[in-house]
Amino acid sequence: MTKKKSNLMPSFPAPIFFWYKNMVKKAVRTFHAAKAGELEQYAKGLQQNLQTAIDQSEEKEKKRLQTFFSNLNSTYGFLHISESDKYLLFLQIDEALHQGELQGSLVVVTDTGKANKPYEEERYGLHGITDGLMVEFFTTVEGKETNMKGHFHKDAGSLALSFWKTEQQLTFDAVTEKEFEKRYENFKAESSVEKPKKIKQIISSANGLHVNKEEQLMEVTIHHNSMILMTGDITKQETDAIVNAANGTLMGGGGVDGAIHSAAGKELVEACKQIRQNELNGDRLRTGEAVITKGYEMPAKYVIHTVGPVWSGDKEKKQTLLANCYENALKLAVDNDLASISFPSISTGVYHFPVDTAAQIAMQTIVDFLQGRSFGKVVMVLYSEKDYDTYRKALLAIVA
Repeated sequence: MTKKKSNLMPSFPAPIFFWYKNMVKKAVRTFHAAKAGELEQYAKGLQQNLQTAIDQSEEKEKKRLQTFFSNLNSTYGFLHISESDKYLLFLQIDEALHQGELQGSLVVVTDTGKANKPYEEERYGLHGITDGLMVEFFTTVEGKETNMKGHFHKDAGSLALSFWKTEQQLTFDAVTEKEFEKRYENFKAESSVEKPKKIKQIISSANGLHVNKEEQLMEVTIHHNSMILMTGDITKQETDAIVNAANGTLMGGGGVDGAIHSAAGKELVEACKQIRQNELNGDRLRTGEAVITKGYEMPAKYVIHTVGPVWSGDKEKKQTLLANCYENALKLAVDNDLASISFPSISTGVYHFPVDTAAQIAMQTIVDFLQGRSFGKVVMVLYSEKDYDTYRKALLAIVA
């Protein structure tokens, strides 16, 4: 008779578990009994190896992001050129924080084909967010908020964006600042029948700036001091100092920041670099704080740079920080024996601070400051008649 195979497992003293290994040559599996302690030690070793792998992966990702944001700072590049070569888009990322916040500007240069005005330049301030993979930029164009969305390709050297004016995907390729400037100037030179002496800038961004044909003007007296509201170009003001709504890098950007750096000339950038190195130990200027430089090629003798808050998160804290911008700028003016100063509307562009709230804070802070001392003259230089009217109402509510 043929013996039947037993379905019963052999018995072992408890607790016993099994190790096995694949015997390739014999194509059979051999099991070895092991005690619970050995298995626990083996499992613990696996968990440690797994945690080490996770830690190494996290550290690798952390280093990648650090390198990514470091590379992204002061990145220049070409975003798109039309098939007809009639316009060219340039993208510049001025600042990238590890928290994912981006600041920069978009420049649109258009070939008009006109002899007396061969090209036009439009500059838009950008405020963006990224996680190192996806990216979204926000800006204001002709008074309307809009955005671009896209993703980076592996590093900060290239990205694809969906531009608000078209359906197509636009590819951005990073280049050196020198290459950027060369391409920029070449395009303008090629479109120029007769090259104009000065590039016309139309700035429609954070604290956007232009000169109105009919300037609005209001003046009140506060404790023998003059408080003036007006619309106009802050870079043309002849006060002892003008205030720059800067970003933390102090390297320029869009809006008022870009206009002031353009009007002051390259010496301003060098002065800001020295402040970063000598006064800030290489760090960014913190929100609400202020520093001072010369005005260089502008009528104003000095520029006081302050960083306004972004309207997000703790709104009460952001209101305090905005008040600090005005107060610290005024204190710095007094410390430097200045008797007149011009302010823009800080944080009300791509930083999205509500204009009515910003106006109340600015006017109250300035009035409180002037009521306690004899300073001289404070001017608010505003972007539009709408902003002017908002600030006028805020001031009248305080001094009436």
